[in-house]
Formats: sequence, C-alpha cells, structure tokens
Amino acid sequence: EKLGFVNNGILVPGYSRGLSLNNGGCVAHSARFRNISQVQHRCIQMKSETPGDLLVFGAGTLGTLAGRLWKQKYPDSNVKAVTKTNNRHSDLKDVGLDPDTLDNFYPPKTLYSYVLMCASPAGNENYVGEVERALECWNGSNGCFVFTSSTGVYPLQNGDDVAAPMDEKSITRSIDEPRAQKLLLAEKSVLKVGGNVIRLAGLYSRERGAHKIWLRDRKSSGGADGLINLIHYRDSARIAIAALESEQTSKIWIGTDGQPRTRKEINDIAMKLPEYSEVPIEVQYGDLSSESEKSRRFVNYVTCSELNWKPQFASFEEGVIVPEDAPLTL
Repeated sequence: EKLGFVNNGILVPGYSRGLSLNNGGCVAHSARFRNISQVQHRCIQMKSETPGDLLVFGAGTLGTLAGRLWKQKYPDSNVKAVTKTNNRHSDLKDVGLDPDTLDNFYPPKTLYSYVLMCASPAGNENYVGEVERALECWNGSNGCFVFTSSTGVYPLQNGDDVAAPMDEKSITRSIDEPRAQKLLLAEKSVLKVGGNVIRLAGLYSRERGAHKIWLRDRKSSGGADGLINLIHYRDSARIAIAALESEQTSKIWIGTDGQPRTRKEINDIAMKLPEYSEVPIEVQYGDLSSESEKSRRFVNYVTCSELNWKPQFASFEEGVIVPEDAPLTL
C-alpha cells in the first residue's frame, strides 16, 4: 500500500492512514509499516482543519442533512460537501454548506478531523477505492471518521429465525457474496485504521424510499408479508452526527428505528397520505416463498447506549407524514 503524506500543505496521493502525529513528525501505528525511520523521513507535520470543521464525502440526501445538522450545532464551522458533479451546488450553498467537486477537491489541501463518508455504492465499480480516498482526507489522530454502510451486509432469515433479532455482533454475509462484497470490503478498510461503521436500515422520507417506487410501479418483487427494517433520513443524519461526536474508533453500529414493517403495511400507511389517497392503488406483490422474501429483524440497543441516541421518528407511520421542507431539528 502507498503512503500518503503532506508536502508544503498538499496531500500527496497515497494511503495515509496508519499515521499519527508525534512531536511534530509522523510515526506509524500499523504493523504494515515495518521501517519506522523510513516513514518518518517521508512525512512532515500534518495540518488539520479546526476541530469544528466537517468533511462530507458524498453530499446526497443523507450527507446534506448531516451537514446541515453539524452547521446548526457548530455555526462557526465549515462543512465541506464533496460531490461528483456541481449540479446541486447552488442548493448546498443555500443551506450553508461549502460544496466542491471530487475532481477539484482531491487531493485535499488539508486533512480533516471529522469525516463522514456517505456516498452510495450504486453504480460505482471502485467503491472501496472511493472510501479509501475519503480515509486519506482524515487526519487519523483526532476527531472521528464515520462510514455509512447498510444492514444489507447481514444474511437473510426465514421461518423461525426471524424471531431472533440481529444486532451489532451478528454474523454478516460472506465477503465473497456479490450483494455484500463492496460494503464489507469498504468496512474492512475503515475499521482497520480506526474509522467507524454505521449499518443503516432502509432509508425513507415522505418523498424518498421503497414506498415511492412500489406505489409508482404498483408492484413489488418481494412478498407482502416480508419485513423491512427502516430509518428516516433525518434520523440517519442524527445518528451520523452522534457517531462523529463520540470520537470512538473501530466501532460497528446499527441505525434503525427498531420497528420493522411488512411491505404491505408500508404501502398501506403511505397510501393514507394526501398525495395517494384520492386514487386507489393496488400493489402486486411477489412470491412469499421466494428467496428474496426472507426477512431480517434488527435491534440496536448497544448503538443507542454507546451514542446516547434514539430515533426521533419511532416508526414509519410517524416519519412518513413529515414534509420534506419541515424545519430540521437536532
């Protein structure tokens, strides 16, 4: 693995984790750096942003909400919001964030104490490499790095197994399984250098989520009684902020409201919203016995305790009625 280091205030591309500051120089705290003196002569003092500043790597819906919450709590901070394109930069500026494109930002001119990596793996063949880019922007010696993963890394359950909830310590899928490989490899990169992982359940808001797709298409490939674990986008942002502020290392947490709903329940609840209530919608569901119908149920007592966090929206029926433009509260 390559070593990243700072030269005249510019981060030279490479793998910079495994370094920490010591008496103005860099020392290795990972076994992969066998020659300490070799590491030291290639490094100089690494300059960090002020403690209140935050780097959001992948400022989509979740990243933007988290950035807004951070800015509310730390109004004097700078929230750098990195995106692939500049299509939403005007909107990001309007909510007080400092947008930049990945191509322009990377390599960064300074390292950050607080980094939130929440870019989606969808359509990204080099997702692990992108997560490692975000790691290279973290100073690694203070603050916190948080990566938002997915509860999709856990295996499916069926029958009596569903009665046994899964938690932070539950066994994940094999790293060789295509559905989980990107995320598990990315998690591994994060955890081994002291970063933290939040495995999020199904994200939703009034205008986003599986219910929007199912009601639009009037069909779901999964069975009507299959359980879906959920968390509101706003609560996912809150748990990300709580994780960043915890300044813990190499932790795995689960983000869920703890109240799974069946696909039919989700659609029935959503259809009570004014935008759906005037025209009856009948959703066609898939085969209940299919492999995709196996369900999981999650609890996150350890997460809630360690982060002193609980969801503001305790269930889908509470969260889905909230308008997208409702005031954002801590």
